[in-house]
Amino acid sequence: MIYLMRHGLDDERFIGGYSNQHLTNEGVRSVCQARDYIVNKGLVINKIFTSDILRAKETASIVNTKINVPIIEMGSLRELNKGLLNGINLEYAKLHYNEWINVKDVYKRFPEGESLFDLYNKILYNFSDILKEDNTLLVTHRGVINMIYYILTNTKLDYDKEKFNVTHSSIHEYNPILKKIKRIY
Repeated sequence: MIYLMRHGLDDERFIGGYSNQHLTNEGVRSVCQARDYIVNKGLVINKIFTSDILRAKETASIVNTKINVPIIEMGSLRELNKGLLNGINLEYAKLHYNEWINVKDVYKRFPEGESLFDLYNKILYNFSDILKEDNTLLVTHRGVINMIYYILTNTKLDYDKEKFNVTHSSIHEYNPILKKIKRIY
């Protein structure tokens, strides 16, 4: 099995994307609970692949305090590149980049960034590499996990971030034989 985990909660007063926000105290707590689920359920994990963005790396490190396996950073597990909006204050963004706050057009690129369709294609292109090694945990972002759901379920791409229930610190199990994914925590 391959497990995908969304990073814990970071400071949501800032736009995510490629930003490097630390986990909040609540985020650390929820990651610890997810880590304990992994240990208590006896999930077999031989290595962790993590996005190289800080909130994902911190999540991987917390999980690894109990399973002690190699951690490998992968740029291909990064979230949507929101370009000029990466890491800026949400209130500032609402004033100066309001058209980007609730984007609906999956082909519209963020200024100096990418579109949701670009992220989809990046994940599709890297799909076999991302999901090739058994007994791994991929610590990544909602956007990446959502793209994997879109690909595996052959669902039309849209901006419904809640569609696949990828919440902070949630864990999703991918069965490479059945090519099925489901949330398990």
